[in-house]
Amino acid sequence: MQRIDVHGKFTAPPQPRGAEPCTDKQLKAIYAIGYNEHQWTDGQTEAVCIERYGRNPAQISKSQASEFIDALKGGTK
Repeated sequence: MQRIDVHGKFTAPPQPRGAEPCTDKQLKAIYAIGYNEHQWTDGQTEAVCIERYGRNPAQISKSQASEFIDALKGGTK
């Protein structure tokens, strides 16, 4: 869910309190699975992540990254 700030720009929803950021390994897996299993560019992978979580892969939590990886492997958006 995206929000618009007072300047008319989109802002990502706040990260859940105490959430660990995704790991480098998870980030690499997200882009690799997007490319290898779906033939997506990095931009397309980011767009799907933003649609799902309201932020790009580097900004999602560790648990969100795990969920996103599972969804990508399962072939769902």
